[in-house]
Formats: sequence, C-alpha cells, structure tokens
Amino acid sequence: MNTPQMNTPQMNTPQAQNRNGAECLIHFEDVTYRTSDGQFELVVDDLKIVQGEKVAITGPSGSGKTTLLSLISGYKTSKQGIQKVLEHQLCSMNEGEREDLRLQQIGIVFQDFRLIEYLTVRDNISLSVFLSPRITPENIRDRVETIASQLQLQSLLDRYPNQLSQGERQRTAIGRAIFQKPRLILADEPTGNLDPQTASLTLDFLFQAIELSDATLVMVTHDHSLLSRFTRHIDMSDLRKDKCSDKLNASIPSV
Repeated sequence: MNTPQMNTPQMNTPQAQNRNGAECLIHFEDVTYRTSDGQFELVVDDLKIVQGEKVAITGPSGSGKTTLLSLISGYKTSKQGIQKVLEHQLCSMNEGEREDLRLQQIGIVFQDFRLIEYLTVRDNISLSVFLSPRITPENIRDRVETIASQLQLQSLLDRYPNQLSQGERQRTAIGRAIFQKPRLILADEPTGNLDPQTASLTLDFLFQAIELSDATLVMVTHDHSLLSRFTRHIDMSDLRKDKCSDKLNASIPSV
C-alpha cells in the first residue's frame, strides 16, 4: 500500500488563525451540560471554530471530550447558552431536524468504526442514502468509487467488514463520513484502536479527504505526537474561563 502524498499541516501556535472572512462554524457560549443523574457536568464558556480549521481536542479521561463532540453533533443539547453549529441553534431544533443536519452536513468518524456488518464496503460508504429519503446525490456509484480511490479501497468495495483489517475498516468509516461532502467532520479518537504505523497512514487518508472536500475537522485524540499535524490544539481545561482565562483567550479566535 502506498502512502498518499500530501502536505502535512503545521502547528502555528495554540492560537487559531484569524482568517479574513472565515465563517464561524461552531459557536458555543455559556453552555452547561449535565447528565440526568447529576454525576457529570461539562461547562463550555466560549468556543469558536472557523471554516477550514483542523482542531485537536485533548484532555484526561472523564474530562468530557466525547460529550463535547456529542454536543457539537447535536446528539446532546444544553438547556442554556448558545449551542450554534453550521448556523443552527441546536437546542431550538427537534431531534428530526438535528438528524437531518447530521446526515447532510456533518460527517462522524468513531473509534470503534460502527460499520454495518451485513453491508458491503460500498454500501457502508453510501449509508446516508439509505438513512434519509431526502438525500439523493447524483451518480452514487461514481461518488463511492471516487472515495474508494482516495482511500485505496477500490479492490475491497464488495467485501464485508469482517473481511477487512482494522485499518481498512477505519478507512471505510472515513469514506462514509465524507460521502455527502460535509462541511464539518467530527472524529472521536479514530486512530485509538490502531497500531502506530496504521494510525499514521489512516490519519494521512483522513487529512487528504478533508483537504479535498475543504471540510473543517474537530478530532479528539489522546496521542500528543499527532498535535503538530493540526492547525489548533484545545485542551478541555481551556473551555472554562474561571480555570484559565488567559489561556482561553489565546486559543479562541475572534470572529
């Protein structure tokens, strides 16, 4: 397998690039999420992520990294504050509207792949077409084959997940996430279950796919060796002003 040729993004500083005219895709302000049993609380005082950024989220276990992605994707909502994603105030939408937003504009890559075992690689990649009657992209076969070429899955399209290696399964999950050409891609430790060589190659494919689609990436990772590949790094502790207001101001862009 040949590693795709690509330019690796460089880490400038924890401070985000303030691009002229860059659109704010994620805007959280004074958001508090509590579990129903009251055992966990996540507070996001201020978070802004703009179009084209590749943002790495880090933090210790239990700090709320996956919960933050769930809030961004609309699987969870806060009863207070601004929870705005892709120009939509998520807490003002019903679950059906949030699901449509995810299917059409947000791609999600899970650590455990979440492929449908009885579907082929081809059908897993184009899964969103089966999930929503509103999604009818033209030339579905051409789109699948284009993605398969980008991710070096051309010879595997008729295989089932149990016939794939771990790296092949994750590349299939990436293909599913980018199928609709989403504006935003969320990845929850997508390399966490992979050996170092496969993890590096998988990240190459993910970044290449994002660059080709001009999407914005928010990725949770525990691997600090990967941080130089992102345009911005946010630690979960940066999200609360009362804990580190100076650091927060340095890591949040003015939009």
